[in-house]
Amino acid sequence: MGILAVLMVAVGLAAFKSNQRKHIEYAEELGGTVVRDPIISYRYYSFLPRQLHSFIPMKTVGIKFSPNDPKVTDAVIDQILGYFPELINLNLSGNRITDQFMQKVSAHPNLRILHLSGTGVTDEGVEFLSKSRSLIHVYLDRTKISDECIVHLSQMEQLQWLSVATTPLTDKSIETLLQMPKLVYLNVSGTQISKEGKNSLRKIQVLVD
Repeated sequence: MGILAVLMVAVGLAAFKSNQRKHIEYAEELGGTVVRDPIISYRYYSFLPRQLHSFIPMKTVGIKFSPNDPKVTDAVIDQILGYFPELINLNLSGNRITDQFMQKVSAHPNLRILHLSGTGVTDEGVEFLSKSRSLIHVYLDRTKISDECIVHLSQMEQLQWLSVATTPLTDKSIETLLQMPKLVYLNVSGTQISKEGKNSLRKIQVLVD
C-alpha cells in the first residue's frame, strides 16, 4: 500500500471517529449510557498491542436512557437510530415513546434487544414493531398492551425472549404464545393469565410467572 493510500485511510478513519464522537456526545447529553465495541472481533482485538487499541474504530452497540427524561422523545430517538445503524441494544424504558415511533424501530437493520417497559406503546405500536426481522428480545412490561399484541408479536418468528409482566394479558394469549417457534423465555408475572394458563405455558423453556 502506497503512502497516499495510507494517508487516505488514516484521514477516513479520523473523520469516522470524529463523527462518532459527536453522535456519542449527543446521546450522552440526553442522559444516555453508551456501550461500545471495536469494529473487529475481540479475538483479533485482544491480540493487538495495547498501543494500537486507540487506533481501532469503535461501534456503538448499546444505549440506555434514564427513565422519565423529558428530553427523550420519538423525534430524538429517531435521530439516535439514524446516527447508530450498528446499534444492537436500545433501552427506552420509562420514557415518552409512542406507537408512531415503532415504525422507525422496525426498520432498523441491526437492533436485536429493545426495552419499552413503562412507555406509552400499545397494540398499535406493536403491530408496527412486528415487521422487524432483527429483534429477538422485547420488553413490554407495564404497558397498555392486550392479547391482540401477542397476535402481532407471533409474526416475529425470530423472537426468543419476551417480557410482558404487569400487563392486562389473559388466557386468550396462551395458544398463540405456545406457537411462537423460537420463544425460550417468557415473563407473564402480574398479568391476568390464570394459574391453569401459566401451567400450560410451562412448555416454554424459561417461564417467569
